[in-house]
Amino acid sequence: MSADDRYILNKLLDKYEASSLFKKGRSGRRIMIRCADDKEINASLETLESAEDFYKGVERLEKSGLISYDKEKYQLNALIEHIYLNTEALDTAYAYLGRTSLAASMNMLSELLDNARIEDKEMAAYLKALRNNIKADCKIPAPFCEDEEQDEAIVKVLEFVSASSGETLERVMSIRLFNDSKYFERNVKNAVVSILGKIRPDVPADSLLSSYGVLRYPEIVEFTGRFKTPSVDYSPLVNGAYINSKDIFELERADIDASTVITIENKANYIDYVSRRKPFELIIFSAGFPSPALRHFLKLIYESSGSRTEFFHFGDLDAGGFKIFNSIRSVIPSLKPLNMDEATLLKHSAYAVRIERSDYILLLESLLNDEDYSVFHQVIRLMVERKIKLEQEALIGILY
Repeated sequence: MSADDRYILNKLLDKYEASSLFKKGRSGRRIMIRCADDKEINASLETLESAEDFYKGVERLEKSGLISYDKEKYQLNALIEHIYLNTEALDTAYAYLGRTSLAASMNMLSELLDNARIEDKEMAAYLKALRNNIKADCKIPAPFCEDEEQDEAIVKVLEFVSASSGETLERVMSIRLFNDSKYFERNVKNAVVSILGKIRPDVPADSLLSSYGVLRYPEIVEFTGRFKTPSVDYSPLVNGAYINSKDIFELERADIDASTVITIENKANYIDYVSRRKPFELIIFSAGFPSPALRHFLKLIYESSGSRTEFFHFGDLDAGGFKIFNSIRSVIPSLKPLNMDEATLLKHSAYAVRIERSDYILLLESLLNDEDYSVFHQVIRLMVERKIKLEQEALIGILY
């Protein structure tokens, strides 16, 4: 098989896989190449020697029953005008090239996603939607591809991440899954981060993996308030304290002296709030979706709190902020929103961000049909009506 044979047949199969014949099973047009419009074919016809090779390749493909062609009418040299794919011999054409068909790749990926053991509900829902889109769109959804080994590696990481309840360093995970400490970073990381970004669109890209407990380095949790472990009293550190995630996972109990515990989503707001903190408030920087380490830390605090301790979360008035609130509430059932209501949005609407994307409005509207977000339904309706959202950083210096 020459380069010309391979080019012609690949080009025809590409056209077939993009056609309504492939997608709908019917088409009024034949799958063809018009030679005069194809730069590669024209380049092959520039010299007598290369033209002869090209015509020999066409003849081979025709004799194999893979194509047919016609010649230009009323031309003395009778050049080939159109080359047509024989759609009755598709399996033979793919085998001739050693190429996996798009249909076969779609089936393999669908089966892979069907059999994936995903424990995280949001991730499972996203992959199910992706699975449904394969058939509806008749294509492989990015970042998956037609490379079965690559797709299997992506799913293997997603399975690991979804089941993680602790903290794992990236390279440790890579060794466990691929026997190579750098395989994940080299080959799979970008694809996995892309998928996680679709599941948690409001989490910064560099925090997506850590929100699932996969870290480049051990995590640091920041907090300020009257908090003690059996070995350390952090209370005197009135401007903020830090605890390593490895130490967090070793803690079985903690003591707090706080009537109010507040988790704050963004760092600038955390710093600002700490400077105004009341004596019996414990303030925790949540940094978006809580990682396994932070969840363990919050669980310890919740279990150590008294019956009169109130728990609040202060986050962005957007879809991500609402989802983060619910994620923290799964650890602290009594959690209430702070400065995340209709009154806050109305009072500070001058600082609101205009929502331009219609799909974001649809996302907000979907939350109105979810009872898990009922505490935010009133403010969500206002956001949809006015097409605005409010980032909590806009409230620094004017809220208190």
